[in-house]
Amino acid sequence: MTKKWVSLFSVICTVFLLFGSSSIYAESYYAGVNKYGSQYLGMTATITTPGKLPTLGTSGESAWVTNVTPNRDWIQTGIRYYSGYPGFTTYVEHTVNGAYGMQEIGTHLLSSSVKYMVQYGSDSKWHAYIGGYDKGSWSLGTNNNVQAQAETHSTNTQMGPFQFTGVQYKNTSGVWKANDTAPSADSPYHVSKTDNANYKVY
Repeated sequence: MTKKWVSLFSVICTVFLLFGSSSIYAESYYAGVNKYGSQYLGMTATITTPGKLPTLGTSGESAWVTNVTPNRDWIQTGIRYYSGYPGFTTYVEHTVNGAYGMQEIGTHLLSSSVKYMVQYGSDSKWHAYIGGYDKGSWSLGTNNNVQAQAETHSTNTQMGPFQFTGVQYKNTSGVWKANDTAPSADSPYHVSKTDNANYKVY
């Protein structure tokens, strides 16, 4: 090969490594709550799983709470279920300064409820909690949006259904408030609510 073709081959290989080996799920669809535009310090929700596992095909889905910084860094905790999994798995996921990490923690049983929470602590770090237990912390700023949502990676994937109850956000004064933002859903998924703090996504 000439130097020109060697260079071109190197570029192609680099592009493949960066993009070709990433997740096969190119797009996601969401249902739940986004709270934008302020310095929120936390988000929590009790998530209840369905009575039987959803129909996935070869895809996957999750339900979670998270914070998101203006730089698109985030701390997230919830449940995930992907093709080949025996059931719902609890997890903590994060992107901090562009560095990604994922840790699967345990099992969230069918027809059961677990409280998930992310919040900014007195140590100036964001913490992820599963069932009241601190599962990790990372340094992020306080200028964060917060969310409580379910996510699928294909429009033919059954979403849950997941029940979100007791959805709360922590305001700039450090006070927990019942969620006051209406939930919404990307088509073809849906959301039904008792109020803004209690809703089902499916």
